[in-house]
Amino acid sequence: MAVGSHRVSPNDFKDVDRFLPLLAAGNDSLPARLLREALPEAELRALGGFSSLTRTEDREGAWKLLWAVAEALNTRIEQPGFCLPYRDATPRPASPVFDETFARLQAQGVLTANGEASPAALASESGREELYYLNTLFFIERAFPEVLAKSPRVRREFISWEEGRCFVFDDTQYHEVWQRSDRNRVILNVDVDRETYA
Repeated sequence: MAVGSHRVSPNDFKDVDRFLPLLAAGNDSLPARLLREALPEAELRALGGFSSLTRTEDREGAWKLLWAVAEALNTRIEQPGFCLPYRDATPRPASPVFDETFARLQAQGVLTANGEASPAALASESGREELYYLNTLFFIERAFPEVLAKSPRVRREFISWEEGRCFVFDDTQYHEVWQRSDRNRVILNVDVDRETYA
């Protein structure tokens, strides 16, 4: 199975009401433009109808819209090199993981000296995976730092079951599971009420 992901979900959002000012007609900031370009018109209108996404009687509607926002961002995240034209257009808050990763990818040849995605990286699965991760870092540290609480250090990690052993992971994060054995497997899932242990 793979745990951790470059993708985001509503569980990765904090202070979601900060999305709402981005919808204001006069807001021409990069985060506002990115959100307006990513979301379909119907979702933009529905989102604009909320004065708060946390203090609302329509919690289900708010949750569905937050999923729509997450999926819109994921569409951009999975466009290799999406963030590269915007890299210098964003304010320069502290973005140590983005900057460190950008330099590493240049040194590895995933990015060219001009900061563009190399053809070899675009043609390989590992290169595209690195570019997806860079897009995620761009959203976390540059475009939406007030809204995204996802750790920039979370990467996709592969875990295999071993007989007689168990492991724990947070299934509120994106994950994939597959069964490649020719034998049946029995899996015990245990849900823990997080509020009980908060």
